[in-house]
Amino acid sequence: MIELDILRATARQDGKHLDLPPRELALLCALALGAKVWPSYQLIPLLWPEAHAARSSSLKVYVHRLRRRLGIGIIASTNKGYELAQSARIDLWQAQALARKDRWTEIERLSLSRFYLNSLKADRSFLNRWEWFEATEELIKGSLCTIAIRLAQDAVDRNQREEAVTLLRATGVGVPLRRYPAQRQATALSS
Repeated sequence: MIELDILRATARQDGKHLDLPPRELALLCALALGAKVWPSYQLIPLLWPEAHAARSSSLKVYVHRLRRRLGIGIIASTNKGYELAQSARIDLWQAQALARKDRWTEIERLSLSRFYLNSLKADRSFLNRWEWFEATEELIKGSLCTIAIRLAQDAVDRNQREEAVTLLRATGVGVPLRRYPAQRQATALSS
């Protein structure tokens, strides 16, 4: 089984750390940005933003190399593009799925809280190596803001107003609000 900590850009397979070359790690992280099929025309500019006109064959080479390292079945090809297997454990996917649930068990609440707190401490400087880091950082910030709001709503439901306010303050309300719709909601809740 493949596990990817997208916040730290680290991968593990069957519990062992994978030391992937930068371009293969970037491809794996790009595929992990969403649980969906990624068409080549979307992946190529992420991996080669400088000149992506003739990179289709390069993408195929990197997909082949990554498949060879990870094994068959981790990266699926369709007539529409590439996708990670649903069996892949992606920290961001798991947190997003939990945040969408109406109610949590205590273990789920703790798991989501731990993910959120770890994300605040995470060093995401690795994103600067990729020219497409801004889009990735936007996605991560938007997801974290949504998670914080869900955790804050849960804290309010449990009469933990202080916890809710702390979570909402941590969303970084100083960031331009038009970029993160969830932050507008956070601002309204904390008022």
